[in-house]
Amino acid sequence: MCEATPKEGLKLVHERFSNRRGKSGGNIARDRRMEYRIGTAKTLIGNLGSNFTQNNVHHVNSTLDIKEELFLTSRESHGIRIRGGRHNPRSDKEDYDKLFKILTDTKADCKISGRTFGDLIFPSDLMDHERFNRAQFFRWITSKNKEAKSVLAAKRKK
Repeated sequence: MCEATPKEGLKLVHERFSNRRGKSGGNIARDRRMEYRIGTAKTLIGNLGSNFTQNNVHHVNSTLDIKEELFLTSRESHGIRIRGGRHNPRSDKEDYDKLFKILTDTKADCKISGRTFGDLIFPSDLMDHERFNRAQFFRWITSKNKEAKSVLAAKRKK
């Protein structure tokens, strides 16, 4: 609907799918930014109505950079952090370190006389306890294995 300059055309076509870092997800922000830019251009051109001429479309195209710069500047001036395209994977390392430190300090893996767990008294080996039903447990494990196999097979077919 609009004619872009060669530089703008390169941005719209080539850089939409480039991934300079070589990592998956490295181009997400660029793609999203371009989708917003294209959507804004379509909306602004659609708002022209009866004023839809080639000259007015060029005017709309030339205002896109200014509109985006104003948007980003206003967000920064109001203290809103603008996200970059980098995504750092979530890490549970600190949580695990803290948890294992507490468990080690309290010797949670050791049997200490006088230590109780609520009002329940558990035997050393739960599988040898009379209340444990081995047949029912193995049936449950088998059914869960079948469910897992069907889920994995369905994911492979996609």
